Amino acid sequence: MIYYDNRGVIIRDPADADIAALARSMRIADAKEVYAASGLRPTGTIIRSLSMTPAGNKFTVTYNNNVSAVFGCIPCMGHGVPWLLGTEKIDDIWITFARESRRFIKAMLNQHGYLTNYVDTRNTKSIEWLKWCGFTILPAEPHGIFGLPFHRFEQRREGNV
Repeated sequence: MIYYDNRGVIIRDPADADIAALARSMRIADAKEVYAASGLRPTGTIIRSLSMTPAGNKFTVTYNNNVSAVFGCIPCMGHGVPWLLGTEKIDDIWITFARESRRFIKAMLNQHGYLTNYVDTRNTKSIEWLKWCGFTILPAEPHGIFGLPFHRFEQRREGNV
């Protein structure tokens, strides 16, 4: 299913071929982050993230038929765990992607009420994007299998305590 289609940017349901395409060209900061958090390489991380995310809650972003990012939201004990893994191609569509991100995050908030996850302190581009999307970035703390500094980020649906 296609959720967005404008000027070469398409947001759609993920396809099996997206795993290899994303793994081949994942942003270095994203690859370092997932390895620091889980010890997994890009392909393993993508497969795990997609398998834990229900249908209708996972998406692929393409630009001119090239995978730019895959993202989703994993349900976890009463809240949602948003995740995104991207390529450098996301920079080519940054304004469109950032604007559409807010719409998808709003839908995640409507479904879960509360969203939270961790971001590597070294992943400054992701931290800026999360702030722009309205997430609160908490002080760094040790996280993941190596205990490196990560920020927990969170956002609540308005009126949700």
